[in-house]
Amino acid sequence: MWLPAEMNARHTLDRLFPVVESLSVEEKVELVQHLLSNQPNLSIVIGNNPQQYIINQLGLLSSRELGEVLKAIALRIPAEGK
Repeated sequence: MWLPAEMNARHTLDRLFPVVESLSVEEKVELVQHLLSNQPNLSIVIGNNPQQYIINQLGLLSSRELGEVLKAIALRIPAEGK
């Protein structure tokens, strides 16, 4: 059965999120750092998308976990301060 790309992606994400949620804080940080360092076009979106194509999982993180994710993102920001 053919499904639109958005539905395929959503199905994949629905299966992936329980696995990610079961990771320790350190494993989540390592995963984010790995993704950000190996995927130059990857974006992490913080906020809600009215069309609901973007799933906001960062809101489920604790303050400590979110801080670690933001530190990992900061490592990608060039030294010029952009």
